[in-house]
Amino acid sequence: MSEVNEAVAALKIELEKMPPSDHRVRLEALVQRLESEVEVDSSLSTEVYGVVEQFEVEHPQLVQVLNRVAVTLSDMGI
Repeated sequence: MSEVNEAVAALKIELEKMPPSDHRVRLEALVQRLESEVEVDSSLSTEVYGVVEQFEVEHPQLVQVLNRVAVTLSDMGI
């Protein structure tokens, strides 16, 4: 399993802990996009960083996982 896949799996686990909300719906859509991308582009990385900034205060553990996804994408040159 690649680092991105592992990070996405960890993100899904954290999402399951969240109560239903608009935030959760948005993050679930991001997870679906991450999973469906065959070749990830820079706009996805930018979107991940944007979501991270929005959730830093309310969901710190979720942000840690999102940061891991974003760093992994960056390390891949995406």
